[in-house]
Amino acid sequence: MCACLLAWLGWVESASEGLHLCCDRRGGQVEALTTPSQRRYVQYFSRLLDCEPLKREALLLRSVHLEELPLEGASPAVQVDVFNCGTLVFATRVALAGARSVDIVCGRVIRVGGGVGREIQGNIVVRVREVCADGSRRSVCRCMVHTGYVSGTVRLQKEQLDGAC
Repeated sequence: MCACLLAWLGWVESASEGLHLCCDRRGGQVEALTTPSQRRYVQYFSRLLDCEPLKREALLLRSVHLEELPLEGASPAVQVDVFNCGTLVFATRVALAGARSVDIVCGRVIRVGGGVGREIQGNIVVRVREVCADGSRRSVCRCMVHTGYVSGTVRLQKEQLDGAC
């Protein structure tokens, strides 16, 4: 983003300031012109400029828990895809049978210290789509995080998700 470039070049004090400047020049507010993931990555870039080192250890993706999904179909299903550095590492489709919440266990792939899950490291994208009766898909929400700047359990609220209604 331009905001990060402005901060890196030293033209603004921080990437956050650069983001506000860019949005002001475009005639809008930060929240209206950017997604939560974009704002999160601007914060990551600020931390990088402050010489905060990335965490090198991988995280263990054990499950994805989704609550109060805004689904439209009579008997909806959701598809959850997890990408690690651009590569699809996990995908599943779950029929919800009237429910609006779901817990998805991300597979018995790696055992680390007694934990079961998928080892992930770097840029992570979680995409959730509703699978309609005719087979078409409708985006419900998505999010992007970088494992170098998070630790432990990552919980994102609705307002921290891209495209969430």
